[in-house]
Amino acid sequence: MEKDKVGDEHKDDEKNNSVDETMALISSVRELNELLDLFYLNKIDVGRNRLEMKPKKDFVAFYANAIFSAINALFIGEPTEISRALEDLEQLLKVCAKKRKRKSFFENLSSIWWKDDFDTFTDKKLKISSKRFCEAILNERKTWKSPELKIQFENGILNGLGTIELTMSMLPKKILKFLNLVGFSGDKASALEMLKRCADFKEGLRSRSAAVKIQGLDLYTEQITGKLQSDWENASNCALKLREEYDYSRATNEYQFAVFKMMQMEEENRIELQKVVDMSMRFVVTLKKRFPLKAIPEEKFICTRAAEYVQTGREPLIALMELFYIWSVLSLTSNVESIVNLWLEKIDKKLSELKERDKPKFNDIAVLLLAKGVLHRNKDDNEQAEKSFQTILDNEEQIENDIYVAAHAVLEIGITYLKWHKYEQAKEWLEKAKLGYEKFVNESIANLRVTAALCQLEKKLQDKNSKN
Repeated sequence: MEKDKVGDEHKDDEKNNSVDETMALISSVRELNELLDLFYLNKIDVGRNRLEMKPKKDFVAFYANAIFSAINALFIGEPTEISRALEDLEQLLKVCAKKRKRKSFFENLSSIWWKDDFDTFTDKKLKISSKRFCEAILNERKTWKSPELKIQFENGILNGLGTIELTMSMLPKKILKFLNLVGFSGDKASALEMLKRCADFKEGLRSRSAAVKIQGLDLYTEQITGKLQSDWENASNCALKLREEYDYSRATNEYQFAVFKMMQMEEENRIELQKVVDMSMRFVVTLKKRFPLKAIPEEKFICTRAAEYVQTGREPLIALMELFYIWSVLSLTSNVESIVNLWLEKIDKKLSELKERDKPKFNDIAVLLLAKGVLHRNKDDNEQAEKSFQTILDNEEQIENDIYVAAHAVLEIGITYLKWHKYEQAKEWLEKAKLGYEKFVNESIANLRVTAALCQLEKKLQDKNSKN
C-alpha cells in the first residue's frame, strides 16, 4: 500500500510538472506575440528593453532577440548589423541544441525499423528535423496538451511549408522537376493556400509573416507587371495600395507613385498631373522610417531623390530607370526580349535628346547608361553591356555628387565578366568595386552585391578546378 501511495504521488508530481510546463510554454508564446507586435509597429527599442529585463537563460529572450537582429540586419544591410545578427542567431542555435533530446545509439538504430508514435512524444522529446517531419506530426498526432499549442504548431508548419513551396514555384522547371522527387511540388496555388490558412490564425506567431507575404506578393506582382508594360495608371494604383497596406517602406511606395505619375504625365501628355506629382514628392520625406536609429538604405536614397526633385525637378525616364535599378526591377527582364527592347528603345531616344542639349548633365546620362548596360546583359549582349558601363567610367570626372553611379558601374562590369565566364577580369573588377569607392549613397547594398558576386565567382572557380 505504501509503495502504491508513493507511486501515485510520483504520478501526480509528473502530471503537475507537465501542466506547469504546458502553461509556461503557452505564456512564452503569448509573450512572443506581444514582442512581435512591437516589431511590426517599429518599436524595436521597446522590445529590446523588455528582453533585457528577462533572465539571461530565458528561451523567449534568445528567440525574440535573434528575430529582431536578423530582420533588422536585412532592412539595414550594414556589416555591423549583419555581424550582430549572425552572433545572435548562433547563440540561439546553441540554446536550441542544448534543449534537444539526445537519442541513444539503440534509439537511432531502432528508428530504421519502427515508425515513431507521435502520440507518445512529449513537448521536450519532440525533435524537429524538417518541415515535412513536422507536417507528419501534425497529421498523425491525436492528443495535444493544449488546443492553443496545436494551433501554434500548425501555424508554423503552414507558414514554413507555404514559404518553401512559394519559393520553389519561382524556380526554373528543370530544377523544380528534381525537387519534386524529394517531396516539393512548387505549386504556387497550394503555397498561397497554406499561407492564407496561416494568416487566418490571428493569434498565431507566424500569422503576420504569412499575411505580409500574401499581400506583398499580390500587389508587387501586379505593380511589376504594370510598370514594365508601361501601364502607369495600374502601377501607380498598386503603389498607393502598397503604401497603405504594406508597412515596410511607405516612403518608397509613395515615391514610386510619384514617378509613375511623372511617366503618365509625359507619355499621355496630362499636364494636370504635375500638382499630384509635386505634392507626392513633398510627402515622401515625411514617411521616412528608421529601424532603429538607422534608415533603410533604399529608403534613404529615395528620400534624398524626392528632396532633390522638390528643389530642381527631374526627367521622368531618368527617375524611373534609377528606381528600377536601385530596386532590382531590371533583373526581372532577363530573357524577356520584348520588354528589354522596349526599354532600350526608350533609353536610346532619351540619350539622343540629352546629347542634343547645350549643357547636358552627365549624371543623367550615366543613370541611363547604367540601366542600358543591365538590359543589354539581360539579353546576353555582354559586349554592349560592358561598353555602356565603361562609358560611365571614361567620363567619371563629369559626374557631380552621384558617385554611386561610378561605383555601381564597376560592380556591373565585374558581374558582366562573371556571366561571360571571364573569371580573372571578373575578380579584378569586383575587388575594385569592393575597395575603390566609399561613403556613397546605397553603399551597403553595393557591398552586399559585391560579396555575393565574389562568393559566386569562388564557387565557379572551384567547380572549374574540380573538372580539371
